[in-house]
Amino acid sequence: MGHTSSGNEVPLKYSSGKAFPLGVSQVDDGLNFAIFSQHASSVTLCLKLPERGTQDDADIIEFALDRQKNKTGDIWHVSVELFGTYDFDSSPFDWGDNYKLPNLPETDLVIYEMNVRAFTADESSKLGPAIRGSYLGVIDKIPHLLELGVNAVELLPVFEFDELEFKRFPNPRDHMVNTWGYSTINFFAPMSRYASAGGGPVAASKEFKQMVKAFHNAGIEVILDVVYNHTNEADDANPYMTSFRGLDNKVYYILDLNNSAQLLNFSGCGKTMVLSFSF
Repeated sequence: MGHTSSGNEVPLKYSSGKAFPLGVSQVDDGLNFAIFSQHASSVTLCLKLPERGTQDDADIIEFALDRQKNKTGDIWHVSVELFGTYDFDSSPFDWGDNYKLPNLPETDLVIYEMNVRAFTADESSKLGPAIRGSYLGVIDKIPHLLELGVNAVELLPVFEFDELEFKRFPNPRDHMVNTWGYSTINFFAPMSRYASAGGGPVAASKEFKQMVKAFHNAGIEVILDVVYNHTNEADDANPYMTSFRGLDNKVYYILDLNNSAQLLNFSGCGKTMVLSFSF
């Protein structure tokens, strides 16, 4: 296993790592990365370290994993130890000692369907610019929802999605921005642009939990609008974005039998996912 670095070298150590748990997990003096890929011929871990003053100073390190040392079954894994001033907050989100779900009977629900951004994006919301159209902006309007008699909110998709899908292809709607959210990029990441003040993915993850906690503390159920049968991922015809396809297109997508690089679209609104797979 080797690594390359664009920029100044950063002292680090790496080892074969562990196959579980999947994702990123904390280990002694570092982090373990583990990901499933049944058909990958190679896997590379890319680490982007924090910028030092300007974007040009960012340091990107790439690890080419060794299938003999860094692969167990269909799980690729590596453990990385960083030295220096890099640190992260590994403490879990504080839900509070008295936190509990409302658990309201379904027949008693009064549901308010909501788009997180549109709900408070306009200046008529009387919120500061930093929290308009954000998870925190929604929290501010909980008293209004209670006045309406609402005891459940149904959130239009809050996964990370592609807002610019209409601009990638010439069509009558290419001047529009997708705010509905059905062009999913990843099902396990809250929409980063719903964070307050442009806070990004880390802030989005925390503020989404704060929003859910605030709803539940107010006795309001939270329902997510989810669609798992398609994504907005690109294929070879329009290679503008890669997510699940980059990990294992044969596992996650229905493919053209004559061209395994071409993803098929049976939904009419995105690349069709394989929903029967399990491991």
